[in-house]
Amino acid sequence: MKQKLRLVFLPFLLTLSGLILVYTLLHWLILIRFELFSIKEITSNLVVPMIVSGLVVLLMVRPRLRFLKLKKSKTRNWKDFYLIIAWIVLTTPLVIAQEYLVTATGKLTVLRKASEIDHTPLTKYYRFKSFYASKRIIGIHPNFEVSGKSNQSFDMYIYVALPIFDGPADTAGTTPPAWLGFSYRKTISNRLEPAQKEESYKQFARESELDFASKNVNRFIYFDRPGSSDDREGFLEAIKSNPVYQPSKTVLVGVNEPFEARNGHKLLWFLSSTFIGCLVWLVMVLIPKLAAHEIVKIQNGQQVSTIKSELKPFWEMMRPKVGFLVTPVLIYINTAIYALMAIIGLGFIFF
Repeated sequence: MKQKLRLVFLPFLLTLSGLILVYTLLHWLILIRFELFSIKEITSNLVVPMIVSGLVVLLMVRPRLRFLKLKKSKTRNWKDFYLIIAWIVLTTPLVIAQEYLVTATGKLTVLRKASEIDHTPLTKYYRFKSFYASKRIIGIHPNFEVSGKSNQSFDMYIYVALPIFDGPADTAGTTPPAWLGFSYRKTISNRLEPAQKEESYKQFARESELDFASKNVNRFIYFDRPGSSDDREGFLEAIKSNPVYQPSKTVLVGVNEPFEARNGHKLLWFLSSTFIGCLVWLVMVLIPKLAAHEIVKIQNGQQVSTIKSELKPFWEMMRPKVGFLVTPVLIYINTAIYALMAIIGLGFIFF
């Protein structure tokens, strides 16, 4: 048991801790603190952590599984099962940590009036002692997407943007310093006929209009400035559609909850997912027997499998060579395109 803990479980704990600390620190430094470039939050908070965790499992966890006697049959490969569980255990707390990072490190700026936002550094959260959001001239942007397995869902969005001023007297001929965004969403079956979809959208639009008409748009505890996301892009398109005011990229979403509650239960989810994941991995490590031949190698001072030896078949497969040139080149080109998409903010899920 001690050998299992020393050779498999403890290295996994160190890998998990290092992954969370290093990735979260880089996320904060590159995207939040210095804003070196901008990518969509779904990319930085979900897609990249999933990919990085997969690489860590391949490079750090997989070699350690050789110390466990995991049987392989024609119908079942326990090693692959362990790798999938390890990927889930690493990915879940890493993703939650990024969501917590965004809200927990966000700074609240308190301003006397809305127009002061143009003269202060941008922050995540704002509170205005005086502001006026006008419903008289608004921008609206509808958007439609297909999602789900086999494109079974038809998602309908309506984005509404209202200009924010210091007071009612500023609405005439003044460029709004910021915009207040509202969003509505409804999902229906993508298998409906076009006429049925159109009728569903009209009903959705009427319901959204009634809800918007009943809202008090001048009473919020604080405002959240959304990061790079599909919602933010929807709000910006809504701003462009307004017939009077010049477009602005400062979009805010009103929040009527205490500022102290902005993190929700993310910290609890992070701790719980980390504890449960490590507990599951511990049980999985303790179940199989040790691979005696690998232990003998250690005792005899022989070299056990390294990352290089583990990945040698993969590198050989990916290396362009005579008779096998087109496939690896296409893979490299696609990887470069996806990386470029992430950097410019489209994200890996865009296509």
